[in-house]
Amino acid sequence: MTPQALQEISTCYSFPRTIATLIDVIGLEAAAALVTAFHGRCLSVPNAYGTNGAGRRKFERLASILGQEKAVIFCENYMGESVYIPSCRAAINQLKNKDTYAKITADFDRMTIDESLSSESAISHICNLYNVSNRHVQNILTNRYRAG
Repeated sequence: MTPQALQEISTCYSFPRTIATLIDVIGLEAAAALVTAFHGRCLSVPNAYGTNGAGRRKFERLASILGQEKAVIFCENYMGESVYIPSCRAAINQLKNKDTYAKITADFDRMTIDESLSSESAISHICNLYNVSNRHVQNILTNRYRAG
């Protein structure tokens, strides 16, 4: 995941708190590199100085991904912990769907206001246009009014 993509999804309500904390601790670029390398997996964090062979190898791998300085910072903050690195899939999907949801609500408004269609007729047209269910369109419209 690029730092720009991570920054873009960071405004989504479903953005994982773990990633927000990682950005605070090691910065946007290093957090993006960590998500790219370990998304959806638990990462056993070694001692920052790799006091044994396995720990040293883990640290070297982290350093190759994050850079030496950021790897030390990460390990000092999470040493000995098992940290789950989320894939951010929910936030990515939320951002991706945002444009579609905006189009659906705009189409609904156009059909009901400008074309004087009933709500039921407009929803039926939208279902055919976007190949979605009535319930999905109703949920989008309900959430729009609830949020706005």
